[in-house]
Amino acid sequence: MIIDHQTSVEATPLYQEIHSWLINELEKHADVTIQPDGDVSFLKEGLLDSMGLLKFIVKVQRQFNVVFSPEQMNDQSLNTVKSLALTIHRLSL
Repeated sequence: MIIDHQTSVEATPLYQEIHSWLINELEKHADVTIQPDGDVSFLKEGLLDSMGLLKFIVKVQRQFNVVFSPEQMNDQSLNTVKSLALTIHRLSL
């Protein structure tokens, strides 16, 4: 039997809490409604500009007591709700 690790992570209460918090914060900031299952790109969708993304990342790090590496800040792992939630989940364990 093959288990999709990403799907199993997404089913955990911790991931669900992180994902919901991210969506709520983005909706407050951008005054939009984000579908819970949507994998929204912050920059491509215009939810945050580059400075807004930096401020959001700082807020995320404080909220979840995580620190993103310079490599993570430069790759795509912090670019969407889903990828950011998975990265926070991984760092929180």
